[in-house]
Amino acid sequence: MNSEERFKELLDRYLDGNATPGEAQIVERWFEQGGDTGKRDLQLSETEKKLLLENIRRQTRGPVIPMVWRWAAAAIVTGAVVMGGILVRSSKKVSPIGLASVVTGKGEIKKMALPDGSVVWLNANSVLSYCVEFKQRRELKLSGEALFDVAEDKAHPFVVTTSDSVRTEVLGTVFNVTSRGETSVAVLSGKVQVGKAGVGAAILTRQQSVRYSGGTLARIDAPAEIANWTKGEWVYNNMRIGDLMRLLNDQYNITVRNKHTKGDGLQTGLNVNFNRRQPPEDIVSIFCALAGCHYKKTDTTTFEVFN
Repeated sequence: MNSEERFKELLDRYLDGNATPGEAQIVERWFEQGGDTGKRDLQLSETEKKLLLENIRRQTRGPVIPMVWRWAAAAIVTGAVVMGGILVRSSKKVSPIGLASVVTGKGEIKKMALPDGSVVWLNANSVLSYCVEFKQRRELKLSGEALFDVAEDKAHPFVVTTSDSVRTEVLGTVFNVTSRGETSVAVLSGKVQVGKAGVGAAILTRQQSVRYSGGTLARIDAPAEIANWTKGEWVYNNMRIGDLMRLLNDQYNITVRNKHTKGDGLQTGLNVNFNRRQPPEDIVSIFCALAGCHYKKTDTTTFEVFN
């Protein structure tokens, strides 16, 4: 699948209302900068164009007339789709955003080198965006999960911001960021500062972690093998039902419905680890054996967990 086809899938998810906040941001920025639907793989029907306009009007709560004009003038915009996301270059008549984005699908992991020499592993079902002038402005936005091995550059701090505005700043280190409903940061080496406006900040060093949830930033225990997902292995300290649901959705495109009376409080109470060689039913079975629950397979892509 080429990058234009991948972006068309992202666009379809947006039109269906199933895009993540990070994916929606990519589509809206692409549209604002011209939205070249003349490309073979990005052509939209009149109904789809109308739906896209309505979605963006609803999100921005403002007029979209300038956007419509840019769309009509798309012939003067040079679109360049890269790395599964989109990099938009425009003429001087349209103010360029200079944004590159990388998108991964269900069960897909990407390893990439950033322009400053830093290395990123992007986990499944994630979006990473950054400025194309990255060496001068090392700022990234993440929706999903990524492992960063940062090249040291004291003159240009490396900053990762998640969709809930949690900000992680480093100079040179290896750290993991997960942002799926709540954000957690774990340091494998070096030192980072994690903070959010109005909440405060924490300094983390090797083997230290924090989680932002419910309006607070709290230190948590994270497994030493937290970055093993880059090798297709997943390690959890006291796996929660939410962890199970995200793992199966992101890696296997499987839905887990929680019908248990404990709700979000359902958890294993023990450390568990899984790997990509295991079928999803094995993972659900082990979780339920440890958490004291039952499950059934309601169809080929859905499990239900209950008392």
